[in-house]
Formats: sequence, C-alpha cells, structure tokens
Amino acid sequence: MRFMSRPPYGAALRALIILVLGGGAAISSPPKSPRDLTQFSLEDLMNVQVTSVSKKEQKLAKTGAAIFVITQEDIRRSGATTIPEVLRMAPGVQVAQIDANTTAISIRGFNGRLADKVLVLIDGRAVYTPTTSGVYWDQQDVPLEDIERIEVIRGPGGTVWGANAVNGVINIITKTSQATLGGLVSTSGGTQQAARGLARYGAKIGRGGAYRVFGNYSNMGNLTASDGSRAADGWHMLHGGFRSDWELSPRDSVTVQGDLLRTGEGQTIDVVFSNALPLQATINEIVTVDAGDILGRWNHVLSNGSDLSLQIYFDRYRVTSDDHLPGFGKTYVPLGRTNSLFNAFVQDEIRVTNSLWLTLGSKFERNAYTGFEYEPSAQLVWTATNRHTFWASAARAIKQPSREQSDLRIDLATFPVAGGSFGLVQLTGDPNLASEGLRDFEAGYRAQANQRFSLSLAFVVVRF
Repeated sequence: MRFMSRPPYGAALRALIILVLGGGAAISSPPKSPRDLTQFSLEDLMNVQVTSVSKKEQKLAKTGAAIFVITQEDIRRSGATTIPEVLRMAPGVQVAQIDANTTAISIRGFNGRLADKVLVLIDGRAVYTPTTSGVYWDQQDVPLEDIERIEVIRGPGGTVWGANAVNGVINIITKTSQATLGGLVSTSGGTQQAARGLARYGAKIGRGGAYRVFGNYSNMGNLTASDGSRAADGWHMLHGGFRSDWELSPRDSVTVQGDLLRTGEGQTIDVVFSNALPLQATINEIVTVDAGDILGRWNHVLSNGSDLSLQIYFDRYRVTSDDHLPGFGKTYVPLGRTNSLFNAFVQDEIRVTNSLWLTLGSKFERNAYTGFEYEPSAQLVWTATNRHTFWASAARAIKQPSREQSDLRIDLATFPVAGGSFGLVQLTGDPNLASEGLRDFEAGYRAQANQRFSLSLAFVVVRF
C-alpha cells in the first residue's frame, strides 16, 4: 500500500495568489552575522538582538516573553546532527524520538507525534502541515551549518505569527549567503545504519550580491522491534536548495531562497479494509513525500531609521491531495481542498519612561474553518538595570481546526457481535468545530550574572 502526497497544480496556483494577497508589511531587519557569545560583555549579552517576539529586531533585555536563543556556536559544540536533537538544548521544549523517522516536539507539555499547538518557522515561513496542524520533523531539513540561530518562545505568539502559536514558537533563522562564501563538504555516519552528507558552495555576485547552493543527503536504517525483528521505519532524504542576498542600495536589500525535498520512509500501521469487511491487518506502509518552496523578502530602511519588510512565499508542501488504493479505510471528505487565509497584524511599542516599555498589538485573521479570529496581546517590560529585566504579558491565542479534524473519515476497527455479524468503529471529522482559544497571563524575570550564567523565570496562568 502506498501513500503519495501530490499537490494539484491548479490549487497550487490559487494558493500562490492567496499568499501574495495575504502578504503584509512588518517592521524587520535582515539578519546579521553571528558573534561568539563568549566574547560578549555583560551588557552585550543582554543586548543580543532577537526578532521572533515582535517581528522586528529588539534587545533580548526588552522582550516581554520567555525566550531562549540557540546560537550557531551552541549547535557546533552540541554534536547534534538534526534539528530535533538541537532543540533538546532549549528549556521547556519536550523532544521525544518515536521511531527512526518520527519525532514528537512540543513546548510546555501536550506533546504527541503531531503536536499542533507549537508554530514552527524557517526564516519566517510556517512549516506545519494543514492536514493535521502538526509538523513532520523528518521533512524539516536545514543544514545545521547554515543556521544562524534558533529562537524559541515559550508561550503564545499568535499576535505576531497567527493561528497555532499557542504554547510557543520555534523560529529557525539561517545565515545570509554573504556569511557562507566558499565551499563546504561534510559527512557523518553511525552504528544505526545512519549516513549523512552535505555539499555547499557560495560566492559573490557583482558588488552587492551573493549566493549559496547546497545538496544534502540523509539515510537512517530500520530500528529493531521488541520481538527482535527489523521494523519498517527506516527513511532516506534528498534535499537541494539555494539562497541569494542582494544589497540593491544603502536602504534596500532583497533575499530569494528556495528548496526541493524528497523523502521515502516506512511505517507500521493497523488497517481496516473497507472493501473486504471485516478484514483488518497490520501492514508496513511506504510513504513518499515531494515538497518544495520559494521565498522572497524585501527590506527597506526608512528615512527615520525604521525598517520595512515585505515577505512572500509559496510552499508546495502546504497544498496537498491524497491518493489511497481502493479498500484503504481512510479518506477525506471532500478528497481535495484548498484553503485561503487572510490576516493583518498591527503593533505599537510605547516608551513610558527610559526603562519602561509597553507594547500593544493584535493579529486579525480570516480562515476557511472558523471565519474571523483575533489574537491580541499586551507586554510591559521594565529594564531595572543593564543586567536585570522584569516583564509581564497578557495574550489570547487560538488553534484553528485542521483538515483531519474537519474532513477525516477512517474505519478504526471491527468487532464481532451476536449472530456471527460484526460491528465497525468509525471516526469522522466535524466540519463545524470551533477554534480552541487560550488566554495567557505571564510575569517573568531575566538576569545576566556573568558571561557564563544567566537566569530566566516565568510565572504562567492559563485559561482555556
């Protein structure tokens, strides 16, 4: 039995138009080359720039959220080979390996294979699947050598990023192409029939441009089942991509980047054959996924020193169709669906005093499942000294229904009944589901004692 994820091209084009219309402006800045944090002074450590909390560069000391930054130096020293392994370093992030190709990652609990209350971004591009609102981590491949930093927010981020940023946000930010000039070849292997290889090359283009291209390969062998036999969970991946950055003028810069990815893997599942009831069996299923994306971002510095950023992307992975062989007891009604999402974001940062800042904002969305939604927030930040920060926040975040919750129809199991007949357990989605809402109230304290020791505390009250 084989499951294929193939985007219908007509739907893909419509999705592109929707994304262009839904594109908006936000205060932002292009990423800068990382610095070794061991060389920072105490004041520098509290002034590290982060972008995920308010979608603009701001000092860590002025963020009204529980945030943790994993730097490139942290990644290099960790010995990690995948993004899930890297995320084990972040406090409050739960990472569980389910099998050779499946990982469950969440923030502040509620973990599962397809945890749907954490929004994951790669350079501001959401990578959750709309089918389940979860993240397939085996398909989120970014060469670790190309990552500048990973910003992890523990708590709601819906005001800035929208639906599904309920328990937190993970934003993976890659290096500019100017920071990856020259060639790089990296290989690794392990006892679990694991092999990885990366080839990358970057160069300058004219006076103001640069690019990099890469090819990445990963292979993981099957694990051993509890009875000593080989499982069917091995996987392999081919991933190619590029990034180019252009300084068009002293005030304008453009980034264009894209990826193509293909994975093949296996899993063991229990299946009810709907065309041969009450037959059910445990089988090994082959899963093949083709995905691709392209992103463009324009940054402009205004005359008053503020920055304007416009980002548009098309993700083939976000528009899917499902093709099951006859008799497979799982389907979606309707079989194909293209959803539109429109949103707007407004936020204002108010300086009350030289050390006290108030930030107010809200995201307004209209989605295909629950219609209009709003996600407001307020943050108050007091920088008592260069080393000590106190903050408080209040926010509302929502998790919108997924296609699986709305449209799924699956035969779960059969069971015998009197008279030699049988019964069927069937699970169906509910197209009238409302969004899940969260009201979050937090207070926190952040301190930097020295270059090697920092303290971050957060006190949380949550209402559903």
